Amino acid sequence: GLSRSAMSSVAKKPLAVISGNADRGVVTRTRSHKSPCTRSQARAVPDSVAHECQPAPIDDLPEELLVHALSWLARAETVPGGLNPGETLFRDGQDALVLGPASRAMRECDRTAQVSHRWRRLVQSARPWKELHDLAYPDGSLNWDRVKIIADDAGGHTWAASSTTREEGKQDKWHTVAFNGDERVVMLVRKCNEEGISYDIVRWIGCLQGMQHPCIAALKLVSAVNGKPSGEVDPVTGKELPGSTYVNAAFSYADTSLQKVVYGTLERTSHTVTGRALPPPMLRSWMYQLLSALAYCHARGVPHGNLAPYRVLALTLDADADQYLVKLGDFGFSPPAAAQCNEELPIRPSRASPELGADMPRKRYGTANDLWALGTVFAEAACGNRDPTVYMMIQELEQTSDSTMSQHLPVLDQHGHDLMRKLMRYEPTDRITAAEALCHPYFEGIHDECPIVARYLPRSSPPPPKFLDLSLPRAWAPGQNFLAQQTDVNARMWTILFDWLSVVSHKFKFVPRSLQLAADFMRRYMAIADVKRERLQLVGIGALCLACKHEEVMIPNMNDFVYICDHAYPLEDLMIIEIEMMNTLDLHLNMPTTHDHLLPLLRSFDAAPPDPDGEEPSPLMAWCECLTLIGLNRLNVACCSPAMQARCIATLGALVSRGIVDEVCQSDGTRARGKIGSKLRQRVCFLESAADWDCLAALLDSLQSALVDNREIVIKCHPKYIELKKLSEILDDLSNLPRRTASHLKAREVRGYLDKHCSVEYCSDLNKFNEFPVDCLQSVVKKEAYMRGTTTQQQHVFNVASVTLAVGRQLLTERDD
Repeated sequence: GLSRSAMSSVAKKPLAVISGNADRGVVTRTRSHKSPCTRSQARAVPDSVAHECQPAPIDDLPEELLVHALSWLARAETVPGGLNPGETLFRDGQDALVLGPASRAMRECDRTAQVSHRWRRLVQSARPWKELHDLAYPDGSLNWDRVKIIADDAGGHTWAASSTTREEGKQDKWHTVAFNGDERVVMLVRKCNEEGISYDIVRWIGCLQGMQHPCIAALKLVSAVNGKPSGEVDPVTGKELPGSTYVNAAFSYADTSLQKVVYGTLERTSHTVTGRALPPPMLRSWMYQLLSALAYCHARGVPHGNLAPYRVLALTLDADADQYLVKLGDFGFSPPAAAQCNEELPIRPSRASPELGADMPRKRYGTANDLWALGTVFAEAACGNRDPTVYMMIQELEQTSDSTMSQHLPVLDQHGHDLMRKLMRYEPTDRITAAEALCHPYFEGIHDECPIVARYLPRSSPPPPKFLDLSLPRAWAPGQNFLAQQTDVNARMWTILFDWLSVVSHKFKFVPRSLQLAADFMRRYMAIADVKRERLQLVGIGALCLACKHEEVMIPNMNDFVYICDHAYPLEDLMIIEIEMMNTLDLHLNMPTTHDHLLPLLRSFDAAPPDPDGEEPSPLMAWCECLTLIGLNRLNVACCSPAMQARCIATLGALVSRGIVDEVCQSDGTRARGKIGSKLRQRVCFLESAADWDCLAALLDSLQSALVDNREIVIKCHPKYIELKKLSEILDDLSNLPRRTASHLKAREVRGYLDKHCSVEYCSDLNKFNEFPVDCLQSVVKKEAYMRGTTTQQQHVFNVASVTLAVGRQLLTERDD
C-alpha cells in the first residue's frame, strides 16, 4: 500500500500530470518538466533502481486509496468537508466556498470527472465532492434540506441587530444554521430586485473573501442565483419583468456583541441607559482584539467604516469568566474608493470623526475614521454608558486634563488615557494606527494575563499581508495571454471593447480604479470562460457593473447599463453574467490595480498627496491615470502585472514633470541616487527587469496607436492631452510648480527627442502633422489626434501625448545602446 505522504503527494499533483495518460494507467510529465539527467546518465542507471523509481500507475490503485487521493485533491480546491465522517464542513484559513456551476470548486470537480470513466464514478464517492453536490442544486442555489435552521438562536438575533442594512430599509433574514451536526454559521438571506446583487453585498463579500483572522467574522459560503421571471409586466414597456436575484451568505457564528455585554440588550440604547463598565482586564482584551482585527483589515486596504458596540460581535467562550472572542462584523459600509475621493456616502457613520462632520466641505474617508470610532467605543465600554458629559469630553481630548479624564473614566490608568488621546486626535493624519496601537504600553503583559489573546493572537503571529502584495496564484497570472484559450475573440476586439468601456466610464464619471478593476475582472474571467463574440460586450459591461458596485458611491441603475448597450441584451442577461462572473472569480474582488501601485511611486516625487484630500488631481497625476487606460487598451500591456504597468507610467511621468528622482534602478539591479547625466535612466528609472522594459515598449506602442487610430479614449474622454501647445507650456503644466528648476528636463533637450522620434517626416507619414492657424488649435482635437504641427507663424506645437512618447522612445534607445 501507499503511505499517507505518498497519497498526499499523488493527490496534490496537477490534473494535467496525473491524468495525462490515466486511461492507460501511466503517470507522465508535462512538457515543462524536463528530466534532470542526460540520456547517457539515464542509460547508466541500473534496471533495478530504474524499476524502483517508476511512478505508481494511478489507475492500478485500489478504489479506496484512489478515492482518498481524490479527496485530498478536493480539499486543495477549497471544497468543503473532511476526509472522514463527522469532520467540520468549513475549515479555518480557507476561502469562502462559492456555490454555482462557474465556481472554482465545481470547475475542478468537472475536470476531475472528465479524466476517465472510473474517475467520474469515484468522484461521487470522494467525501468532499459528495458534500459539495449535496449542498447545492445544479444552478448553484443552496439546498436548504441539507442544512438545519436553528430557530430563535442568539446568533441570528445578534447578526440581525448589527446589520447596517436595517438603516437602508432592506428586508434581510438572518438564520443560525447547522452543518454536520453542531457546526454552526449565521446565514444572511437577501432578495434583490432589479438592482442585481446589492452593492453592499458585493462590497461586503469582496472585502471579506481571503480575510483569515480569528477576530474577524469570516465569510464561509456564498450562493447567488437569478430566479425565474415572476410573471409581472412592466406597465411602461409591456415586457415581463426579470426574476429577482437571491443571495445567501454564511458568516462565522457569533452569539453576543459588545452592546449586549455592556447594556444587556442587543437593541440600540439611548444615552440615558446605564450599563456595565468593563473591568480593566476585560477591557484590555476587547480593545487588543479589536485593534488586531483593524490592523489586519487596514493592511489589506479595507476600512470598516461604521464601528459601533452593536457591530463588535463576539463568540462566548466562558461567560462566567468574561472570556469572549471578538468577531468584527458587517463590512457592508466599508467606504469604497469613490468615497475616499471625496464623494459623501449616503449613510453617515454612527461614530463619525470630525473630518466627516456635516459642516466639513470635504469629507476624508479612510482608515483613520475607524480609530476615532474605536476611541468612542473605548470610552463607552470604560464607563458603561453614553454620558453626554463624557461624549463632549472625548471630542476635545487635546484640551482635557488628566484629572478630568480620571474623574470620568476611573477604570483607565495613565496608559489608557494616553491611548485614548492618540486614538482621538482631531487631525486624522496625527492619529495612531491600529498596528502602532498594538505596541502601546497599555497592552504590556496582555499575553500573560489574558488567555484568549495568548491563544488566538500569539506573539508569534505573522504580520498581516499588505494590500499591494495580494495575488491569486491559482487564477490568471501576469504575463499570460488571457485570450489564448479564446476561439472567437482576438486582441483587436479587446481594444475596441476597452475603448468603448473607457467612454462609458468617462460619461458616468467613475473613479479610475473602477475601470481598472473591471479590466482585472475581464482578464481573470476570460482566462477561464469561453466567450463568444456576440457576448463580448455583455462581459465588458457586466465586469464594469460589478466593479462599480464594489468601488463607487453613486451606482447607476442596471437599466442604465442596458441602455448604454443600446438594448443589445435584456436586463436578465446582465443580472446572470454578473453572478456568473462573480462566481468564476471566486469572490476575489478587492485586488490591487495599477492605480494602487502607482500612487506610492507618484508620492515618492511629490506628484500625489500623501492622503486622499478630495482636491482635483495634479495635471501629472491625471495624465498618468489616462496613460494607464491607454495602456490597458492594448492586449500585451493588459497582460502585464499592475505593478509593472505602474513602474513604467511613473518613470515616464517623473521624466516629463520632475526630471530627476531620489532613487533609480540601475541595469545591474542595484539602486543609486538619481543624477543629471548624459542618459535619461540616470535621472529617472523605476524599471526593475527586462520584462519592465518590454512593458514600457508596449505602453508606448499603445500610446502611438491610440493617436494614430484616433481612439475615443483620447478624442472624447481626454482631449486636453492632445491639445497642441508650445513645448514650454506643456512642460510647465506637467511640473505643476511655480517655476522649473535646474533638475527639470530643458525644453531644448525635449525638442531634440521630439525631432528624433516624432519628426515632421515621421508624423507626416502617419498623417499626424499639419499646419494650423493659431486661433484654431483648440478646435483641432475634436476630430483628429495630431502629434505635432506648425502654426502660420512657423511656430512648432506639440501635445502632452507626443512629448511623453518622444521621451519614452529616447529612454528605450539609451537602454538598447
